[in-house]
Amino acid sequence: ILSDKGELEKVYTRMQAYYDQSGDDDLLEDMHPFTACAALIDGVWNRGYILSNSYHGCQVVLVDTQEVVSVDQDQLRGLRKEFQKLPAQGVKCSLDGITCKGSKLWTSEASRY
Repeated sequence: ILSDKGELEKVYTRMQAYYDQSGDDDLLEDMHPFTACAALIDGVWNRGYILSNSYHGCQVVLVDTQEVVSVDQDQLRGLRKEFQKLPAQGVKCSLDGITCKGSKLWTSEASRY
């Protein structure tokens, strides 16, 4: 994981420029689990891999945040090798022994953090 996000920002800047102009050139044909992909989320191309695929779209893990998102298949492209060189920057983790004060369930607001 990088201590300076500058390299990650450079990768994302190059990805935006490439995929914004490539059109359908890199449409993803192989949508099997663990296929590397570029996923268009809210107008931004993100690095990810397919977790699952269905008629309605794909579940994609964004490798730099570990967020799982639903993406329409037409919003996915093959992830070029040049964008895979930088290792994933997200680390999935949890805190052991942390409990809710006065409740067994976390509020939705607390769960976001």
